[in-house]
Amino acid sequence: MKFQFKKVLLIELFLYAFTFLNIYFQPRTNFYIIELTLLSLILFFVLKPDTRDSRFQKDIFLLLIIFAILYYVVTYFMGFFFGFVYSTYSRRIGGIIFNVASNSVILLNVEFMRERIIKSGKYYKSIIILSILLFSFMELGNITNFRNINDKFMFLQFMLSIFIPVITKNILLTYVVIESNKKNTILYQLAMVIPRYTLGIFPDLGDYISAIIQTLLPIIIIYVLYRNTITKREKIENGRNIMVEKKIAKIITIGSFIFIFLLIYLVSGYGRFHIMSIGSQSMQYRINKGDAVIIDTKKQDYKEKDIIAFKMDGKIIVHRIFKITKNKKEIVYITKGDFNKDVDGWEVKNSNIVGKFKFRLLFVGYPSVILSELLSK
Repeated sequence: MKFQFKKVLLIELFLYAFTFLNIYFQPRTNFYIIELTLLSLILFFVLKPDTRDSRFQKDIFLLLIIFAILYYVVTYFMGFFFGFVYSTYSRRIGGIIFNVASNSVILLNVEFMRERIIKSGKYYKSIIILSILLFSFMELGNITNFRNINDKFMFLQFMLSIFIPVITKNILLTYVVIESNKKNTILYQLAMVIPRYTLGIFPDLGDYISAIIQTLLPIIIIYVLYRNTITKREKIENGRNIMVEKKIAKIITIGSFIFIFLLIYLVSGYGRFHIMSIGSQSMQYRINKGDAVIIDTKKQDYKEKDIIAFKMDGKIIVHRIFKITKNKKEIVYITKGDFNKDVDGWEVKNSNIVGKFKFRLLFVGYPSVILSELLSK
């Protein structure tokens, strides 16, 4: 057993070196496919895992199919509220075939290697953890240019919108391999990736909402798979008591659904309360750049020192009411950012006001702020 552990560990360390070299040099897709294929062949001869324990393969297969369908149904339904965007990938037949074929080959090789490693070292927690990180970095190397992450704001954006969703997805794929085999992980990967290159339009949910959905979706699937496999084992093992584990998993799932619903409600703009990100330092230190604020859109009387959100020159600004005056019998508000020396150079009317500031969420708005800054360059 110790020899097996050392062998798998050495292979993982070698793959870590390979992954980080590829992240640094960023080889072309064709060359990367050749590298992965050679590595798969090496693992085929070096590792001889026991892949016979796949009692839940059919159950997991059906559940993954259901969740993949639900994912597209729900996200495209949300698109009718948030809007749609056209695909940025090639719409030519040759381009679609190339994108689908190259990414399919990459996925097949990665999932083959995942199964060989996990099935060979599934009794060692350290091997499992290292595997999750290893395949996460492999994926990150394909979708992220790490050289562009050159400050703390971009790093935070990377962590929230890219790194965490990739980690949760690879936790799910690892769990699926342990409970079944690579066929189901390949199925899930293809179902979530291939439409990216074949569909013409996508829901415009924004990177922030998309990242949250892609983070929580694997967690929910893991819970459902866990509950399903535990139920099966419970029957096999004559009703072993697992009520505590079930309650914990149920709480996590319900909490996840509540969180997603609340976030969609706040961002959609259809309810009384809206959420918006702060992209400047004008209200520092009461509200900092990168915070998200909750705005109450209910019409009310505003007074001096209230913090309001208002539309001005096509933007929504969150500043404090400095003074209230009248202009031709109409109430106007003179506003000022707490961090600014002078008052704003405009007059805010009631028709401009979106709502009143209620409270802030620290750092929550960083991903959308940074993405907005990047797109505006």
